[in-house]
Amino acid sequence: LSGLIRAYEQFILQNSQNVGYIETLLQMGYNLTPARFGNGEVTTEGVYSAISLLTLYHDIILWKHKQKLIKEQTSFSAHQKKLLPRWWQLCAILLSSMSATEVFVEIYYREKNKRWRAILFFEMFRAFIRLIMLYKSGGAMLVRQRVPAKDTVTTHEEEDMSNMVLHRETMMDWVRQSSPDAGGKSWTSYWISQLNAPRQAIYIPSFPTAQRTLGEILYILRPVIYVYFLMKFGRKAWIPWIISLVIDLLSNKLSKGQKKTNTDEAEELTRRKLLWIFYLIRPPFFEKIICAISKQLTPNCIQKRTKSL
Repeated sequence: LSGLIRAYEQFILQNSQNVGYIETLLQMGYNLTPARFGNGEVTTEGVYSAISLLTLYHDIILWKHKQKLIKEQTSFSAHQKKLLPRWWQLCAILLSSMSATEVFVEIYYREKNKRWRAILFFEMFRAFIRLIMLYKSGGAMLVRQRVPAKDTVTTHEEEDMSNMVLHRETMMDWVRQSSPDAGGKSWTSYWISQLNAPRQAIYIPSFPTAQRTLGEILYILRPVIYVYFLMKFGRKAWIPWIISLVIDLLSNKLSKGQKKTNTDEAEELTRRKLLWIFYLIRPPFFEKIICAISKQLTPNCIQKRTKSL
């Protein structure tokens, strides 16, 4: 069995681009299939989750191979991806697996009238994994929490050439890469000991302040708090929406209070701010504000036509 698995992994590595095309066709073909399985939502989402998990497995194979190539290199660029500890990789795989199956779990338990309990348990388990990552990382900001999407597998020579041509290192890159050393030699030594690899090959987060760690804790716990208050007050109440938004704003402010940061952490903060746009479509803001404004702007003739349909 282990021989078959190794042969399959080798096949994925050698044909990653073609496999990616097949995965895309599977997902598109499945979505376009009319009257899938008698419109059974559980079966529909179960099959789609299985396809997503298969895609994730292929991404994991390529990711591990990429990490192995980085560890074997002798020269490193400031822009290339860095090595992550094994515990970080395992947590990222778990989080990615949960993202691939969360809709299926929600729909499965919705038919058993246990939807919100399942969602709350799901978010609590996700928060638990992230808290473990936060503890193991010494309170640093959590970036790269998911398995990266499929990428082409390159040789050492191709990667070195692309780094030389496309990514010329500047003084700002050097400063950003040096920022983790603010925690001293003990902070750098801890991350080197996790992988037993050269310093230049390892991803080392910026040494966190107490403020940033508190911001990360709030960010991790926010979904759990939001779902809890939704269960308590209902979807039409403003309390869950307001509490969630306040926690997001406070978390972002605490995390941005630390000036020394690296490129990945800056991108993560920007990504989190972009997600705030979803507050516009969450209840009750969407029903009471967006829909009300839309109704006022829609001509009466169109409203009457819509009601008749």
